[in-house]
Amino acid sequence: MSIEVKIPDIGPDLVEVIEILVKKNDKVKKEQSLILVEGEKASMEIPSPNSGKIKKIFINIGDKVKHNDLILIMEEVNEKLNSNNKDFSSIFRKNKKKDVILNDFNFKKNTSFHASPLVRRLARLSKIDLKNLVGSGRNGRILKEDLELYKNKKSKEKNFLNYKNKNVNDVIKNYKSNNRVEFTKIQAASSYNLQKSWSTIPHVTQFYESDITELEKFRKKINIIKNNKSNKQITLLSIITKIVGKSLKKFSLFNTFFSNKENSFIFNEEINIGIAVNTEKGLVVPVIKEVNKKELYELSFEINQKCTDARSNKLTLLDFQGGSFTISSLGKLGGKGFTPIINAPQVGILGISKTIVKPIWKNKNFCPCLVLPFSLSYDHRIIDGVYGANFMKYISQLLSDIKLLIL
Repeated sequence: MSIEVKIPDIGPDLVEVIEILVKKNDKVKKEQSLILVEGEKASMEIPSPNSGKIKKIFINIGDKVKHNDLILIMEEVNEKLNSNNKDFSSIFRKNKKKDVILNDFNFKKNTSFHASPLVRRLARLSKIDLKNLVGSGRNGRILKEDLELYKNKKSKEKNFLNYKNKNVNDVIKNYKSNNRVEFTKIQAASSYNLQKSWSTIPHVTQFYESDITELEKFRKKINIIKNNKSNKQITLLSIITKIVGKSLKKFSLFNTFFSNKENSFIFNEEINIGIAVNTEKGLVVPVIKEVNKKELYELSFEINQKCTDARSNKLTLLDFQGGSFTISSLGKLGGKGFTPIINAPQVGILGISKTIVKPIWKNKNFCPCLVLPFSLSYDHRIIDGVYGANFMKYISQLLSDIKLLIL
């Protein structure tokens, strides 16, 4: 039986086909990656819905595709795939200190390999042909560790780059020898959007700070009582996100977006907050949906997962859609304050800076308190100064007394 394979629901935007992972007459398994596509903010692999044999491919590298576009036709089969897709993990375990190259094991060249978008990017930067590798992952999937083994053997370098902790500037420094470097697609999209936002929106930025001494004591106490693992702990960012969600409900003008065509603003039906995340490819803003309906633990886990997926290039276009407000947290790097740029067509963005210990006058004495500086940029066409100041004051009150969240 012939099966038509189409682009699944990845959002309304067009994406570009950057790699075709199969060819005519190839036999593939269910969930095996067929093509790799890339949009403005993310790249993703499109998996096969069934096991079968490829009969005809209808797309080419560089094509722009969208939801329901035909990728290929395959013939459904039930037979097991040949050794091209066998699990080489046992081979890898026996050869931990050796490079896992097909020629080392007297196999034919690997023409159908499996690797994540991040691994493919790292391979391109390192000028490594993935067809020369057999992955140590499930079904021969190529992992970052396999790239490290390969590069160590070929270059005999003692210090292999740890990409996990590298940013865009590090990649450019190590891999670009000329004086001109082109933007990644994410950088190009961000550059255009930020320039347009800054030049078309009348920004006003206000600064505030809040005593979060009791909040931090509460957060740490709860995490100790619950004995949670690091990826399931309540984080300060998750509490701030929850507080902003409650504040957006009370100050609903901040939960709107500006319509240039109709010269008006429209209220959002949901409270969806974008979290700015720094990645190797640039800054991305995945969206946490319906923040006001989620518990703190659930919210903390989801934010952590979104940030991890963003840095691993695992987010889809749907993860970036629907945001009504944005939080940009610089954490320990935050300094005293900064002026975040609005993520249009939203009308506001909150910037979180580094917590500091300051003496604050309490009960006729100066007391050491943990203070959180934060800043708010907003669209002055919709928000005036008094409304913005009251919004920040309300956020500060919730930060100083988290019990107000239940009211």
